[in-house]
Amino acid sequence: GSATRHRATVLCVGYQCDLALLDVDADDDNEPDEFWRDVAPLALTEALPALGDEVLTVGFPRGGDQISVTKGVVSRLSVHSYVRRYWALLAIQVDASINSGNSGGPTIAPSGDVVGVAFSHLRNSQAIGYIIPSTVVTFFLADYAKFGDCRFTGITCGVQTLENQSQRHYLRLPAAVKGVRVADVVPVGVWSSVLRVNDVITSVNGVDVANDGTVALRDAERVSWSYVLDSVHRGDTVRVGVYRDGAHHTLSVVAEYRHGLVPSIDGFDAHPSYAIFGGAVFAVLSIPLLRSAFGKEWSAKAPVDLLHALYTHRQQRVDDQRVVLLHLLASKLTVGYSVGLRAALLHTAQDVEVRHLRHLVDIVLRERAADAYFKFG
Repeated sequence: GSATRHRATVLCVGYQCDLALLDVDADDDNEPDEFWRDVAPLALTEALPALGDEVLTVGFPRGGDQISVTKGVVSRLSVHSYVRRYWALLAIQVDASINSGNSGGPTIAPSGDVVGVAFSHLRNSQAIGYIIPSTVVTFFLADYAKFGDCRFTGITCGVQTLENQSQRHYLRLPAAVKGVRVADVVPVGVWSSVLRVNDVITSVNGVDVANDGTVALRDAERVSWSYVLDSVHRGDTVRVGVYRDGAHHTLSVVAEYRHGLVPSIDGFDAHPSYAIFGGAVFAVLSIPLLRSAFGKEWSAKAPVDLLHALYTHRQQRVDDQRVVLLHLLASKLTVGYSVGLRAALLHTAQDVEVRHLRHLVDIVLRERAADAYFKFG
């Protein structure tokens, strides 16, 4: 290996899939050609490795400065949480040792082809590591080539499995109808125009959905039905099989990316913003904000009304946000309000329901009232 360090420019960050694309810079001392000199490229295969296949993980994990190579086998393929559990995509579980510093290193099959990229391990466990499969890497590169960034589209509705016989009886579903029930639909976005509550999604792009919410991956292997949507780019047409009112229908929708009501990933859909009125500091509710305010255990320590907004509230308008009182600064206007109001969910300003942070600012500026008041809860 070369002892020369090279600068690189970040071309694209795939926040949902934990990948980044870099371009080696040229400078006065080191040309980019030097970086690639005597380097043979590795082929990226889209074929998923089989269970039991041997793989090598390559990287620079902690414990030393030199390159590290570990060997293992493919243990499982499943839809796994990426990026602090806020997005789930197909992942390959291996028993090769993957530690801090391995992330971003290639995982290589005996054929010499790259089958994925190492990215995480399961804490408090033995020999459970995860790699990003080459299918996700290929999607990331294709999305960047087409749009200049990477965004997985997903589907903006909540679903429920149909394994419970009492529920199937209530919905009057024939035994032959299999799929997942649409429990709720976000009112904004393309999916709200085609899906209804109590629809049964029976297939996506021709792939049948089972009552437990899974689809066939390969012989004797099943994964979450969301896997089918992970290969759908913005602008692609998605065909959804639906059982509704006693009949089968095939619906079509043009896929789009739409962020949720509560932003989840710092730098992607969550950007720090705040407004201060008379010592009261307001901010947009987001998961990075909850983590900053309440630590790693924020899901257990944050106020119930904030968690309720996170898990149950739905966007009614495209620009909807949830605004919270983050902090009270020392001021004569905040005397006596220091107890019980930290991280309180804002409901109204001047008796007007607050839709988003900019709306809050507009209300206060429009009223220009010295006695502006806010209600929480």
